[in-house]
Amino acid sequence: MRDDNRLGEFLRARRELVTPEEAGLVARVPGRRVPGLRREEVATLAGISVEYLTRLERGKDRSPSRQVLDALAAVLRLDGEAVRYLHSLVWPVGEPPGLVDTGRPVPALARALSRFGDEIAYILGPYFDVVSCSRVAEAFLGAAGRGNQLEYVFLHPDARSVYPDWEDVATEAVAALRSMARGREDDAELHSLLGRLSAGSDPFRRLWARHDVHGNSSGTKRVVSPRFGTMTVNWDAFVTAYPTAQTLVLYTAEPGSESARVLDRVRRSLHPIAG
Repeated sequence: MRDDNRLGEFLRARRELVTPEEAGLVARVPGRRVPGLRREEVATLAGISVEYLTRLERGKDRSPSRQVLDALAAVLRLDGEAVRYLHSLVWPVGEPPGLVDTGRPVPALARALSRFGDEIAYILGPYFDVVSCSRVAEAFLGAAGRGNQLEYVFLHPDARSVYPDWEDVATEAVAALRSMARGREDDAELHSLLGRLSAGSDPFRRLWARHDVHGNSSGTKRVVSPRFGTMTVNWDAFVTAYPTAQTLVLYTAEPGSESARVLDRVRRSLHPIAG
């Protein structure tokens, strides 16, 4: 296991993202060079000494009390999932599910996917590899529906055209990866993916360094298919309890919308009328 300092890295990264105004302090003064909050400010707001916070950030103390972590979480404006992640850095909760046969869909998800044959639906592995997808998804998404979705977002030259709101998509994807990686930081497959993304993408390195953590189960995004046009989709993710940690993702369009008409064109392209 690597001798790293995950707690300290997380505290420093989140401290740099909170402005003095958000923390209830005076407005930023001209010439202030420190991004976010100073260490002294966080310590004062959390009711701990600067020396102790310094020890936590430098990995010299890795066993703070729950009260200290909760106080820091409040100052750093962490949401519920980020608070749980912070606590897990000090008190890991059990072992994460084993990851086996991640290259094939588990039977329950395969059956579910077969029922969405006329929808944009696909199955993801734990690190965002596309394991299987519907014919409609394959036709509409093209290269975005093959391989690893994170590698597509950060390394494929067409990603910013396919996702007009690329920054939002990228930010959410990295936060979801960090959530999924919790407890699996030493997994070889994860390290290989992180290595490829870090080597090939400055934006990925920037976003990974923020230590955002969340795993949304639904949302809305715009996707542009060079062949069929733009859809604004509502997406839902259904995570299986199987040890493969696979997820079924379903895109839907609002009935009567232009996006719904685009989806109908995709379906018709797969079922041409015989002449």
